[in-house]
Amino acid sequence: MTVTGSTVRIVTESREFALLLPRVFWRAFKMEFDEFPSMAAPGKLVFQITQEEKLEKIFNHLGYDLHQSLVLHVNFGILEDECCRMSFLRGAFLAGGSVTDPEKRYHLELTTSHAQASREMSALLVEMGFQPRHVMRGGNSVTYFKQCEHIEDLLTTMEVVYEFYLRGFEFAPISIYESHATKFLIKDGKILPPFVAISGLGESAAWDLMQGREGKTFLSIEEVSLACPKVSKTHMQMLKDAGAFGSLPDTSQVSFF
Repeated sequence: MTVTGSTVRIVTESREFALLLPRVFWRAFKMEFDEFPSMAAPGKLVFQITQEEKLEKIFNHLGYDLHQSLVLHVNFGILEDECCRMSFLRGAFLAGGSVTDPEKRYHLELTTSHAQASREMSALLVEMGFQPRHVMRGGNSVTYFKQCEHIEDLLTTMEVVYEFYLRGFEFAPISIYESHATKFLIKDGKILPPFVAISGLGESAAWDLMQGREGKTFLSIEEVSLACPKVSKTHMQMLKDAGAFGSLPDTSQVSFF
């Protein structure tokens, strides 16, 4: 996302995100983009706001003056209340956040091309009791966490899933036949979580589920377990509780009594 005194420009390569973005922008600012990309065109998709009255409305909403020199900073003046801080962090996560497999002791990242804004966001996180780390990667400033407990605490603080619901998104239940191992997908206009969304279920087990289901129609959860030996009984139960198996019975045995 690029913001100047003459344009707001959002670029994405995700068709799914591009389909949802106009609705999110309308909910936030009650306005439409001036320029829309062609969904049929290959490559990056670009959305723009160029009309001055729209730009002024956006700037005023965020506490800035369109006609003054624009320097990207975190506006601490509107982040004094906890609810405002949570909203800001949710936005940062939705714009440039990612989480990788905690079983590999990997990390949560918040990435931006604006180094000063990244430093100020880190200062905010420290003030909130977190211990972020920093690294520069490919010209981007990356704020990250490697401690799993801090990642869980931060996600809880941000109430990321709740933010999705507030913005009008809906989640489909995890599906043994349709969920991806690691990627969120769009299904019938809803967000379909990956297998790794199950707490503690790592990438190895998630890929085992994808490989184990290939070309199969399961008759029971027991058959899924046999086809996917890397998935523990505990995670099988968590998948069941999440609705991943639909109406499949526990076993394939038939009782005549």
